[in-house]
This record gives sequence, C-alpha cells and structure tokens, in this order.
Amino acid sequence: MIEPDTTLRIKSIKVTGLFGLYDHDVTLKEDRVTVIHGPNGVGKTVFLKLTNAFLRGSYHEIITVPFESFEIHFADNSIARIQVEREPNNSRKIHLIFKNSEGVATDKSTIDSEQLGPKRFSEQILDSLPFLVQMGPNEWLDRRTEEVIGSDDLVALVNEYAPKLAKKWVVREPKELREFRQRINVHLIEAQRLIRLTNVSGDWRYRPNRERPTTNTVQEYSRDLKRKLESTLATYAKHSQKLDQTFPQRLLQGIVDPLTIDQLKVELQQVEATRERLKKIGILDGGESTQDTYPLQISKLDGMQSGQLPVMSVYARDTKQKLAVLAELSERIEILLDVLNRKFTNKQVTISRESGIAIFGKDGNPIPITALSSGEQHELVLLYDLLFKVKPNTLVLIDEPELSLHISWQKGFMDDLLEIIRLAHFDVLIATHSPYIVGDHSDLLVILSSES
Repeated sequence: MIEPDTTLRIKSIKVTGLFGLYDHDVTLKEDRVTVIHGPNGVGKTVFLKLTNAFLRGSYHEIITVPFESFEIHFADNSIARIQVEREPNNSRKIHLIFKNSEGVATDKSTIDSEQLGPKRFSEQILDSLPFLVQMGPNEWLDRRTEEVIGSDDLVALVNEYAPKLAKKWVVREPKELREFRQRINVHLIEAQRLIRLTNVSGDWRYRPNRERPTTNTVQEYSRDLKRKLESTLATYAKHSQKLDQTFPQRLLQGIVDPLTIDQLKVELQQVEATRERLKKIGILDGGESTQDTYPLQISKLDGMQSGQLPVMSVYARDTKQKLAVLAELSERIEILLDVLNRKFTNKQVTISRESGIAIFGKDGNPIPITALSSGEQHELVLLYDLLFKVKPNTLVLIDEPELSLHISWQKGFMDDLLEIIRLAHFDVLIATHSPYIVGDHSDLLVILSSES
C-alpha cells in the first residue's frame, strides 16, 4: 500500500439528489476538524458512509443509496465524481469520472447496478471458489485461512482464482481514481461501536445458522493494547541488546564525541524524567528505579575524572535511544489515561502488561472492563480508536460521538479530539445531533439543510 501523501488531502465533499431531496456541499475546515449538524433524516450518516465507500472503492455499497451525484474535491484541484443514470426499467448505471488538477476528465467508467447485485455477486463467486462460505450479505469465510473477508478483499481472490469471472463484475474504475484512493486512508467509526464481530476460528462456522460470534469492543481493544505493549517492549529489548553489545567496541574505537559535564547532566536528567514517566503509566516496571538503573547522583558528576566522561556520554546517549523506542506508544497511552481518569468517577484506569487495560474501583479492587457503563465504554472505544487505530493523514469519519455521553463529556470532546489530532495528524469529519459536541468551536460547524 502506498503511504499517504501529506499534500493530498480532501478539500470538499458534495452530494446532490440524496434521497431525491437533499443537496449537501461540505468544505473541510483548515483546522482538520469539520462537524456536520442537522435534523434527523437529512442524511448525515449516509453522507459519511458514501464518503467511506467511495474512498475505499466499495461500489456495491454505493449502488444501494439513492442519489444523483457524489463528488470529492482534492487539495490539488482534482475531482473524483460519481454520476447516477436511471434506466427505464428502474435499474441504475453509475458513471465514475476523474478530472485532473487542470479540470480535464482523463478517464471514465460505467457500472450497471445489476453488475453489483448481491445475489448475482454471491452465486457466481461461490460456484467458482468452493473454499468460500458466505456468512452474510458482504462477508465470506475463507476455509483455507479461517479468515472472514469482505467484498473488497474478495476482488483480489477472484482475480487470482477466477479471472474470467472477474472480468464480468469487477469494477473498472478510472486509473487516476484508483491511484488517488491508494494514497488516501479513510477510517469510519460507526454509531454501533461497542460490539464487534470476531475473526476467531472454531466450531461456530459449522453451526446451522452460522452466527458469527461477537465480542465487546472494550475487550478487544484491551487485548489489542496488550499486543502493542508486547511488540513495542520486544523492539525495545532488541534495540537495547544491540546497543549494549556494541558499547565496548564503540569506546575502544574512540568514535565517541564526549559531552561536557553540563551537557551530560542535562541528558541524564532528561533520561531519568522519561524513565519515571514511563513507569508512572505502566510501560516500564516500577522495579526499574533510579537506584537500580542509575546509582550515581547527578550532583556527583562534577568530580568525575576526564577518562570517565566518554563512558558516561555513551551511556546517556544509548539510554536516550533505547527509551525513544517507547515514545510514540507512551504519548498515546498518556492521553488515553489522562482523559479517562479525568472523566471516570470513582475508578482508576491503568495499563497492564497482562491484560492491556485495567480498571480499579475506589476501594482498589479490580473492575471487569465490560462492567463499565455504556457511556464509559463509548468514551474508551472512541479514544482508543483515534489514538491507536488511525494512521497519519487519514480522513476519520465519526458518526454520533455523543452516544451515551453525559453533557459534560460531550462539551469536552472537541478539546480532547484536537489534542489527539496534534499528536496523530489526521483529519476528522463528524456527524452529530448534539450542539454540545461543537461547544465553543462553532467555526468548525457545517449545517446540513433540511430544505429540499
């Protein structure tokens, strides 16, 4: 996958004839957060889902929504457009059009609604790829890997195993549009976010109704953080070992540029402050105390002999490099814990290497993460999603962030979001009914009119 291009951001999104009634034109704000607000029924959620489907190339989702045109304007003035044409038999054709930055339509493709019909889509695939089992309208179980895949992943499988079939139904989108989509990440956070389908293999796939098991999102995210901790600490250990092994060689080769005494004091003070911060949030063990890892008092460095300065300089720089491996994860964990512990009443949220996220009551007894209230789970899930699931320069689409949140939490949502964006560098488009979500940031608001 091509890395996101920081210069290629979305400037505006426009839909006409939505439900045969509404035209919405949304220009994204320079502050990287745009909030769309309007009464029920004007298509806020559908607007987000159309954006998500178009940027992911999920045209089978787009074909089910009644609208006339949908277009995305990029920062370089290029435009990706969908134009719907109704046929006499009430079927529809979708025209995909891409205009370059000079406004020239460089390519165009057409999709017939029948081409993406789920029934036809499913029947042909299952006949041609017997290792697939359909689990839902747009989900299949690949028996070879026990992985549940969606329609997008299915395209690659069909191209590989049944290329003749692929030619009949795989969408031929304009080349420039496909290339642009590969340079943009989109991440949809839907209103229903507390329950997730699992990808765990097991006897469930042989049950008569083939109901796929579910899990609480807070449980899954706690396990995910545990995995991230394990992976990051493994990298930290590997990097530390490499530096320790080359420590004598670097000293003997005389390639060390010694710090001055004053510089060394500053470096070691920064190292110790970082170490204490990492212990406080649970990334480093509490046993790694100053006395265990750095027995010298910084004030005693003034009496150090000149021959010791290169050794201590290497030590300080190496330790700083080791701890830098933990920086990105620790910054995100700090924000997560700070926000949750400010908002959760009579509870303490901590990080655990054994479970990922640990909750304790006022009495110090552990609280199961699934025992959190609906509002607390929504807050945790939203924050975790934004902090740990989103790549830089992604367009994040959030539907109804206010769900189950107390008014005071809604009022603080935007400030928390802006802090996360300063760290993680992504764009956000929010659909909300709540005026409290916007709060004092009315400059970020776009009103979707209910007038047809």
